[in-house]
Amino acid sequence: MKDLLNLNDMEKDALKELGNVGTGNAATALSQLLKRHIEIIIPETKFVPIEDFTKEFGGPEKVVVSTYLEIGGDLTGEALFLFHISSAEKLVDVMMNQKPGTSKIMDEMAQSAFKEMSNIFTGAYLNSIADFLKARLLPGIPHITIDMLQSVIDFVLAKVSNYSNEILCIKTRIEVKDLQIEGDFVLFFDIASMNKLLATLKEMFGTS
Repeated sequence: MKDLLNLNDMEKDALKELGNVGTGNAATALSQLLKRHIEIIIPETKFVPIEDFTKEFGGPEKVVVSTYLEIGGDLTGEALFLFHISSAEKLVDVMMNQKPGTSKIMDEMAQSAFKEMSNIFTGAYLNSIADFLKARLLPGIPHITIDMLQSVIDFVLAKVSNYSNEILCIKTRIEVKDLQIEGDFVLFFDIASMNKLLATLKEMFGTS
């Protein structure tokens, strides 16, 4: 497999464009769900070495709310959403049209709403990428976890380490009017899928 950290500039630009395509569609879907304006911004799309992953997202002891799901179809891998507890609870309050500070993420109803949001966001994101690549991507059932970051991602990193030393990170910030809600969305593709993805982007964008 090509060294992902040594992608040329055109390949990096192609991956950034792929991220923009996905989040644009996801923002529209989430806006329709909440019936209010949602802006989703991607500050950066990059590959992070596995040993630096927890540092990239706030450190191993940061307590997060996460949803994890598998990706099937023409490209296979995993997707992971990571939110600080306060951001997750703010998002649930917006979704349920409640006063800020009402939701507690440990409650079953709040977790159900958070999983629904994750499912809608990820589904819209993957559908957009699938259309762009003319491929079939199928999201699995999201599973929610509330724990320290290291504990949340250990089993995912163990799977990824079998086929890659690097993780594609699409860091996403979600903004709801004046209320900042921040979270990170991460895609993991297996080695065959990543090779296929890079080959497709090379053909589309004429990279060398």
